[in-house]
Amino acid sequence: MTAKNISVIALVCGILGVIGAFTCNFPLMTWILFLCAIAGIVLGGIGMSKSKAATGKADGLAIAGLVCGIVGVVFGTTGVLCASCVCAVAGPLGCLNPDYTALVNGLADLASQY
Repeated sequence: MTAKNISVIALVCGILGVIGAFTCNFPLMTWILFLCAIAGIVLGGIGMSKSKAATGKADGLAIAGLVCGIVGVVFGTTGVLCASCVCAVAGPLGCLNPDYTALVNGLADLASQY
């Protein structure tokens, strides 16, 4: 793969990580998009090194992918922790349920009775 291709993939993964940190309300998807942010960091670093070796300077797309990946990981950490708490309350199969919020609210109502 060329440095440009790796840089574009890094940018896409970084952007998905940032979007996932702010918009995703499905726990499994939060984890997947968190991994995309990590991939953005790794691929951004690879794209920068390949670009420096080929042209003598880092590619802007690789730098943007690296920065977006870092932002996605920083904010995604909170999302992953929250998703882990939800899965701890809802149980493993509850996390895969698209209507898990109703399940968690039902469990919270049940807990408030005690």
